[in-house]
Amino acid sequence: MLVIQGQEIDLEKSSDGTDGRQWNLVFTSGQYIGPSVSRTVEPVQFRLKKSDYNSKLPQGWYIYYNPYINKYNILQKDQIPECNDLGYNIGGFIISNCKMMFLYPECSNDVEYIRPFAEEYDTAFEKREIKCEDYDDYCGAFNELGFDTGFEIDCPIIEDNNAFKYAEFDPAEFETLPN
Repeated sequence: MLVIQGQEIDLEKSSDGTDGRQWNLVFTSGQYIGPSVSRTVEPVQFRLKKSDYNSKLPQGWYIYYNPYINKYNILQKDQIPECNDLGYNIGGFIISNCKMMFLYPECSNDVEYIRPFAEEYDTAFEKREIKCEDYDDYCGAFNELGFDTGFEIDCPIIEDNNAFKYAEFDPAEFETLPN
């Protein structure tokens, strides 16, 4: 099993940029520890031009990191090849109406994600009461784009006033759909 420790989105440094034409997604440093890999990654920043993600319909994207070749990829779900060497999912996001919602990946049989702080000691996890109806576009996109598998969805990160903040969805609303 691979353990990914510490690498997560930095809420204080991530924003929609100073000019409003791009999103800055900043990830903290972290470690990838497994049977055939041991790599420490430095903080990384993605500058995503909003014009590249312009669509009338909500769009879903995945962020992958491959510690074996030190490479990041940002791909839409339908762009991911079946036989790929993209590495490991470090998050995903949905863009709807020029707003972004970021989602953390869930632990699986192959990967264990360890966040920098335990939830009970991190004030960022004091969840606000935000009903799913407040984010209808995101909720619909979440289900339609197949983001209901492999993501922690009880506490997504919503872009709000040029910054990213935690919100809360009811996990029962996003149970995995049968294939």
